[in-house]
Amino acid sequence: MAFASALEQNSKNATLCLLSGAGADRTEKSKTAFAKYKGMAENSISELSINFHSFRPGYIYPTIARKEPNIMYKIMRLLYPLIRLFGDNSSIKSNELAQAMFNVALNGTEKEILENKDIIKQIIPVPNNVYKK
Repeated sequence: MAFASALEQNSKNATLCLLSGAGADRTEKSKTAFAKYKGMAENSISELSINFHSFRPGYIYPTIARKEPNIMYKIMRLLYPLIRLFGDNSSIKSNELAQAMFNVALNGTEKEILENKDIIKQIIPVPNNVYKK
């Protein structure tokens, strides 16, 4: 909130893209801390006079190999091909999420809250040579 408030005071034309999460509860009544506090953050930032978009991805699949922090992340990584079968509301690759957030920050979108399926619609393909080392 402090960052959002400073942005409002100093850069009124800026766009703030918040990485929230699927299940964020803007009623602020959830018994799950994650959902309640993400919803509270979305509500507070939404009241400011800045351009604001909240991204609510499902499972974020890391596209670069990493040491997984716990067993659940290892299991989710292994199950990713099956998770994708549940459709565009269930998961997104980390690089796709980054592309979508970048695009919305630059060009905006009509929605303030972007669920996983909405995020996927914001992906603009990047030419293969952009990521070459």
